[in-house]
Amino acid sequence: MSSKKIAVSAALFDFLFAESSDILFVIDEAFRVRKSGAAARKFLGLAGGGLGLIFTELLSESDARSFAAAFAGASASDAIADATVSFHLPADRIIRARLSLIRIPGGSGDKGRTLVFARPIERQDPMRFGHLVARILSGYMEPVLIIDAELFTINDCNKAAGALFGSHRDELIGKPLATIAEGGAFEDELFCKARLALQSSGVFRTKITLRRADGLILYCVTTLIGLFDEAGHIAQLLCIVHDRSENEAQKAEIRRIAESILLSAKDLASCTSLFENSCKPPRLSELGLSQRQIEVARRITAGATSKSVAMDLSITEATVKSHLSAIFKKLGVRSRSELINFIHERKIQFD
Repeated sequence: MSSKKIAVSAALFDFLFAESSDILFVIDEAFRVRKSGAAARKFLGLAGGGLGLIFTELLSESDARSFAAAFAGASASDAIADATVSFHLPADRIIRARLSLIRIPGGSGDKGRTLVFARPIERQDPMRFGHLVARILSGYMEPVLIIDAELFTINDCNKAAGALFGSHRDELIGKPLATIAEGGAFEDELFCKARLALQSSGVFRTKITLRRADGLILYCVTTLIGLFDEAGHIAQLLCIVHDRSENEAQKAEIRRIAESILLSAKDLASCTSLFENSCKPPRLSELGLSQRQIEVARRITAGATSKSVAMDLSITEATVKSHLSAIFKKLGVRSRSELINFIHERKIQFD
């Protein structure tokens, strides 16, 4: 009796993996994928169908905890346990799915392992929220995205959104909004602010930097409008993207011009200062004369004799002549008359 049951279970098990179109996995006690059906391999989009992969690595931390609790429940009671999780898959796909976990009977080669059925939760059709959304998607000129209110993934978009992001509609659908945000613009803090605002008023508006498929940065203002289901919960978000890149580019150009003008003004002020300094009459002290030599030159230029200069400065006449020799050498003149002409022609100041 017992062996018959085992044989039937094993046969059913083999049939499921050979014929079923369901998304099926077999995992061991360490949550490692030991077997995957054809539909599961297509669902994952991973080389080798994800064999050897830790199943919980496909889930967020909170979903991994939910899955572990369901796994423990199925193992403890040999009953079916359920969990709802989001798979984070290649190409930035996030797919919400319901899981059923069934402990595999002990007769097959997979003894001690667990069979996991995954049933993707279909995206809600934005048309169910009325003709307004349908009209916006088909005819609104501004780029529009339909966003999953829980996961912040793109459920749908219009042609204008595809053109803005340089992507085909199919390439955008399923992407988390965070993957097209530049520099982590949609961090947890912004998500929390958005959710709080949407729950209280149904509308959230913010500036955000987004990124096209070709890497071009877009400076945008996004308006999120909550779309409520029959229970009064926000099921999806209407995200209208206002591209303000041209305005930002103009502002940047104005800033660049202003900075250029400021630098030019500084350069002009510097040149003016240099010009003013170059136009100022030189002083004898700037030409290397000492204070005593300046006093001698001042008196000689005024027509005084060496004797009168000596008496006036209480020095000897020989000292005056010594000072004159030093003055002639420093100024490049050879006589008193050349000294006088040199000072007058250049309007040299004594002080």
